[in-house]
Amino acid sequence: MEIMGLAIVIVLITLGVLFVVRFGVLRQTGGGIKESYTETQLAANMVNSLLKSSAENCFGHSIAALLQDCASTPPGTTPAIICPTGQNSCEYAQLVATYVLENTLDIWNREYEFKACLWNYDAQECTSDTFIDPIGTVCRGSRERKSIQLHTRRGELVVRLDICS
Repeated sequence: MEIMGLAIVIVLITLGVLFVVRFGVLRQTGGGIKESYTETQLAANMVNSLLKSSAENCFGHSIAALLQDCASTPPGTTPAIICPTGQNSCEYAQLVATYVLENTLDIWNREYEFKACLWNYDAQECTSDTFIDPIGTVCRGSRERKSIQLHTRRGELVVRLDICS
């Protein structure tokens, strides 16, 4: 009889441990999915907002238009758009992107990498022509990426933001 009682206690303890482990693991998995979705949306919203922002100090051009002008310019020549501040479209786009990212993602303590470059479809990577010096740090682990392609006279310009997980 005592063995039967001991067996029932062991079964109940085992069921209790399994219950805690099962629901603890499921709760963590659900948070991971939510966090991944949030980071994906953050990356997408940041890139979209940045590209659609107008540069009031540069004739009201959007950042996307400045990047397209910059990427359309052959190496060694000056871009067509020169802002009243004296900066060309490449310099001004770099300045605005750096300012926006430093005043959002840096303040939120988020690691990221932002860059804009011509895309090489054969190699499936950026060419050596980058129009925004990479801003942020290179993600070492997993990341959420948002890329937007803009058409230029020299090819497809890829604007990419990686938010490190």
